[in-house]
Amino acid sequence: MKSRLILDNISNENIRFKIQTDEPGVFQSQPNFGRIERGEKLTVTVNLKPYRSRNPEGTIAVKCFVMVVPTESSTASGTSWWTSPDVQEFNLGCVYALPQERSRENNSNSQEQMDSPDETETPNSGEAPQPNPPTQVPTKSLSNPTKMEEANSLYKTAQTPSGVSRVLKRSYLEKAIRIYREELHKEIRVEAKASILRNIGMSNFRLADVVDSLDAKTELKLVTYHLSVAIENFIQAINWRPQSMGTEWGKIIVERIMDSFELGFRLAVNRDVGNERFRSAELDKLFQGIPDTIAFKSLKASCYLAKANFFYRRSIVAQEMSDFRAAIQFLEYSNEETQMAIKYAGTTDSALWAEIRVMEVEIASTRCSCESIRMRHQADTFLEEELSQDGMSIGMMWTILDMYKEAVLLTRDYDIENEAIALSRMGKMFDKILKMRVKAHESYRAAFDLAQTLLPRDLNNYTWFKDTKEALERFQRNIVLEEQQREEAEKAPILKKLEPELKILQTIANFELYSVVGAQKLLKHIYEKHPPKTPYKFDGSKLDRVATHAALKEAIVNYHPDRQAVFGIEWKVLCGEITKYLTQRYEHFK
Repeated sequence: MKSRLILDNISNENIRFKIQTDEPGVFQSQPNFGRIERGEKLTVTVNLKPYRSRNPEGTIAVKCFVMVVPTESSTASGTSWWTSPDVQEFNLGCVYALPQERSRENNSNSQEQMDSPDETETPNSGEAPQPNPPTQVPTKSLSNPTKMEEANSLYKTAQTPSGVSRVLKRSYLEKAIRIYREELHKEIRVEAKASILRNIGMSNFRLADVVDSLDAKTELKLVTYHLSVAIENFIQAINWRPQSMGTEWGKIIVERIMDSFELGFRLAVNRDVGNERFRSAELDKLFQGIPDTIAFKSLKASCYLAKANFFYRRSIVAQEMSDFRAAIQFLEYSNEETQMAIKYAGTTDSALWAEIRVMEVEIASTRCSCESIRMRHQADTFLEEELSQDGMSIGMMWTILDMYKEAVLLTRDYDIENEAIALSRMGKMFDKILKMRVKAHESYRAAFDLAQTLLPRDLNNYTWFKDTKEALERFQRNIVLEEQQREEAEKAPILKKLEPELKILQTIANFELYSVVGAQKLLKHIYEKHPPKTPYKFDGSKLDRVATHAALKEAIVNYHPDRQAVFGIEWKVLCGEITKYLTQRYEHFK
């Protein structure tokens, strides 16, 4: 299930965009970031992952956050694009109606028309392929109206949402089908034949949902049998439909054909047949009722595309369960069905071709993500086994690191989160095992920058992200500590040389620490014995408490070591000690 979003760059600049959803576990967008040239358009799909909870109305809502930033006028670069003031954010909403609830989206008239059997001679119709109907159109009916009413009543009773068991529903539908078939052989009017065929198809469509058997394979065979019969009768109804029946009626039948495929896929998943090839072969039977004529080729392509989407959803579920072999196998099945859709798509249906191209991109990107996750999990397993042994093989460690690198390359430009996870694993290898701090910092930094592009998603509860943050913070603390140690080492011989002067300075600094007199004495000594390199005239003759406080502040500015680097390291170290004592006095005057 998917929704398409078209991004149109109507500005005069190239732009970069990033898309996030408020439900990343339920929805995913492809692509979720990229660049759009000026005047160009890009189609983004927001996909619903299968088998998630839904609300009682059968819909799921999601918010999309689209962030856009110009790449030419903006002063930002790299990951800082998304924190620059040039970013524009747009909030969009997508509402998905699941296939089994599709009929409930229409108004009450459409609902009655789709779920009720035809009871009139000339029902409304819909746009569908228009094969040539039989030319004989008699006006007199030989079917029994009473029997038709009985069959319609049985069909409607079987649709009662509660109070009727599955066994009774199955019995009612089977009896309705027998009556419809009997009356079909009697009926000679084209319009009535089309309506009866449609009713037989609807009854088989409903019957597929209430089959019951002790064996899963037998159940699946019954499901595909009833659905294939339903599709065959829908096709015959379209063939018998005369021109006078308009377009809406035929459109509803085409929708029901697509619903038959969706129902078949859904029910096939619920049957544990233990063999995917058997499941796929049974689903192939649904296509037998659709002829290969030009009029139905587009419909057949849509059905193959629906089957491709079915296997694609199965691959996502298998991937979430860490069954990567099954996930890749489902992707191969999906690709096969997509190729069949291409075979029947023709050249005129641009919307169908757009969906096919989107499916091809999704299959390719999901395969890369799946193979990357599988590679990463294998590397994790090998690393855990290697660390549990007494002796550690350095050669094996480099092999594991290469596996993480391959996982990064597989997801690049396809899956930001899994790329970031693989980079985080590389950083951990460099940091904890190979002791290559520079390489570790580079990998952790790249992982963190990718994680920032996933905002507004909160990653703080994910282990890989917490490890990345903690490692970067540790690296920063180590850098600061090393810088301090280097400065201390440089200052040590200079402080030894200045020791006599510093002792005198310390004695004066501690004289009457809380008095104005002591502060004035310290200022006078500093300005006389160690005058600042920049011209400054100090007048300490008329200083009260407030003026002394201001004079201390001015002295701190004059002697601050950050302003003394150009005058040599010895003078800078001396000013650092002077500033320390001046600051101590200044704090007492607050």
